[in-house]
Amino acid sequence: NMKVSFNKVFVLLALLLLIVLPSACQDVPKEEEEEEEETLLERVGALLERVETLESEVASLRRQVRESSTVASTSTRTFSSVLKSHPIYSGVETLCFEKNDTAGFVTHLWVTIGDDLPMRLRFYIDGESEPSIDMDVILGLTSAGFNDRSNPWGTTLMGKGAHSGANFNTMRIPFSQSIRITAVLDVVVPDFPPETFFFIVHGLENAPLQVAGFSLPVGARLRLHRLENQLVRPLDYVTLANVTAHAGLLYQTTMQMQGSIEQYLYLEACMRVYIDGATTPMFLSSGTEDYFNSAMYFDGGEFRLPNSGCTHKNESLAQVSAYRVHDRDPVLFHQDLALVWRNSEDLACPFTFPWPPSSIPDVKPPKIPPHLPVFVNLTSYVWVYEW
Repeated sequence: NMKVSFNKVFVLLALLLLIVLPSACQDVPKEEEEEEEETLLERVGALLERVETLESEVASLRRQVRESSTVASTSTRTFSSVLKSHPIYSGVETLCFEKNDTAGFVTHLWVTIGDDLPMRLRFYIDGESEPSIDMDVILGLTSAGFNDRSNPWGTTLMGKGAHSGANFNTMRIPFSQSIRITAVLDVVVPDFPPETFFFIVHGLENAPLQVAGFSLPVGARLRLHRLENQLVRPLDYVTLANVTAHAGLLYQTTMQMQGSIEQYLYLEACMRVYIDGATTPMFLSSGTEDYFNSAMYFDGGEFRLPNSGCTHKNESLAQVSAYRVHDRDPVLFHQDLALVWRNSEDLACPFTFPWPPSSIPDVKPPKIPPHLPVFVNLTSYVWVYEW
């Protein structure tokens, strides 16, 4: 290309000057001068051939780099395990899968249990005594709140393939040495006859992990930061995820909310994030439903898109659940992160730019609906890759 050609000419000219200048400063007989010119031309030709050889070697190395990033090495292997009609009991963890011989990551999970009974999956990574992921199957795999059993649906990341069960997810769950997955019923039912469930897990061994366009370092871990059935008072701030002394990226947020009265005023809240010791927030949205790429209190009803969705809405109960995936717009941090939501909003959310204003802005603040005492029952799952 032009850049390579220009560099080649530049190098040759520099070499010529280094060779010619010393002899040009001396008086040399004509025969010797002609001999030096012939020698010089030979040396230039040899140098030119060497430059072309180097260019060919560089091109070959570039091809190897490209191929190594797209073609699996011989040590990269697929793993898979299933359970069919396996008994499961209330309050007793059942081992679903265990692997402790190599590094890798989970690529696919699928779970079915009759009538979609409340059930939890727990992931113990690299010898953890407490699981870094402890989730309700339906909310964790499909982001569908209130045990919503809508018609089958799916995206590349998650979905539900049947009315009863078939909850699946393709989120990458890395491990450096070992992984152990257990299941437990989250409801009291008779032990005999026992309930049964079906389980599928797929993954890769010794493969580089890429998330949101970034190659994650060895030792990176996916952690679930969760709040369950937390009562939030009007205008209270709630920290949905708090990460300290780690770098990482915010990957996904799922929220399940129900108001105390038949109104959605709690959705007025702006989503905030504090990154790397910041004392003032960076705003991620101008409202709660805006964060989930909707508007007007989800007035279009339920939707399920690759990067966001509203998986449940019941206006008579002021219920809503939704998910937001930051795969295409990653939220990165290098030291710490705090993701903060608020029950409704006042004028603390930006309504002019820049924010906060250095003087009283010559604009009228937005009209905020009157604040009624709307309490919210909140459950949130925030998935963060940390290293």
